[in-house]
Amino acid sequence: MITALTDPAQLPNQLDDQETFDTKMANFLDNLPERARQENELAANMSAYAAGGAYSFQYIFDSSTADTDPGVGRLRLGSATQNAATAMRMDLQAVGSADLTNVLADLRAATSAVKGSIRLVKVSDPSKWLIYDVSAVALPSGYRNLTVNWRATGGGSASPFANGDALMVYIDRNGDSGTVPGATELVATIPVPGGVTAMNALSVFDTDHDWYFLHFCGVSFSAPVSMFARLAVNGVLTTANLYFAGDANGSVASSSRTNNVMLRGATTNSNDVHSGILQIGDVNTSTFKPIIWDGSSRAADGAISYAAVRGGFTSADRVTGFGLTAIQSTTQFTGGTIRVYGVRKV
Repeated sequence: MITALTDPAQLPNQLDDQETFDTKMANFLDNLPERARQENELAANMSAYAAGGAYSFQYIFDSSTADTDPGVGRLRLGSATQNAATAMRMDLQAVGSADLTNVLADLRAATSAVKGSIRLVKVSDPSKWLIYDVSAVALPSGYRNLTVNWRATGGGSASPFANGDALMVYIDRNGDSGTVPGATELVATIPVPGGVTAMNALSVFDTDHDWYFLHFCGVSFSAPVSMFARLAVNGVLTTANLYFAGDANGSVASSSRTNNVMLRGATTNSNDVHSGILQIGDVNTSTFKPIIWDGSSRAADGAISYAAVRGGFTSADRVTGFGLTAIQSTTQFTGGTIRVYGVRKV
C-alpha cells in the first residue's frame, strides 16, 4: 500500500502554501504508476477468484503429510511433493468457520468414477495453483480424506505452496454416472484373432453386472468345426463343474460333469461360421449359474443349421470370463467378433 496516496496529510491541499502544495503534488504523481500497477494486480486476483468452482472456500495450507485432522481452517496433502499427492485432508471447517460437511457429502455421493475436481489457488499469487480429480471421500472424525489424482499445475512448480499459505479452494462436483440398475450395457467388444487355436477373455466380467450376453458375430474357422466354451474363475479356466444338454428339455445326471459347453449347430463338426448368443447368469453369486446358447451356423456348403444348448455351472466361485476353442484342437480361428453385454445389478 502506498502511504502517499492514502494518508490525507500527504495529499495536496488547496490550503497548503505553494511550496508544500507543489511538493505533495509531485510526490502524488510519482506514486501514481505504482498505484496503477497494484490496482491491475488486484483486478487480476479478483478475476482469478471469480473464475472459481461451484463451491469456494478459504483454507490455510499445512505442510504436514500426516493422516490426522489438520485443524480448523487447515488443509494438507499426503505428499511433500504436492503434485504427486494421492490424498488430501480437509478439516470440516474452512477459515471463518464455514462448515463443509454437506459440501463434501455431496461430492462423495456422486456416482461417477471421478466425483469432481478441487482447485487450490494461492491467495497472494493466483498464478500458483494445483488441480486434482477426486475419486473417493473417506469419513474420519472431524475431517475428510479425499483420494485425489493430480491433473494440472500453474506457476511451473511441483510444490507451489508453503506452510501457512492462504489458499482459495474451489470444489466442482461431477454429474452422476447415469447408470441404471437392470440396464443392459456393452462391456467389451472382442475381435476374434486369426491363426490361433484358442482365444480367452478371462477377466471380462465385472462385479457391477450379474447376467451376461455374449453376441457371437460370424466367428469362423479354417475348417468345418464346432466350438467349445469354458468358463474362467479368478482369471483361470475351469476344469469341471459344468453341465450341458443338447436340447431345451434335456437333463444331465449329477455325475456327468464336464469342463466345457459345446456351442454348435445341429450336427457336430459340420459348421465353419458361427453366430448366436451365449448367456451366463448369476456370475457373481455362489449359487447355480445358468448357461444358454442359442445359435446358428453356416456350413461350408452353404447349409444353415441351428441349436439350443442348455447347461449350468455349479461352482460357488464368481465367474470372471470365458475361453473358446474348436472341438478339433488343431483347427484355427480365422475371424469374427464377440460383443459382451452385461445386465447391471439391481
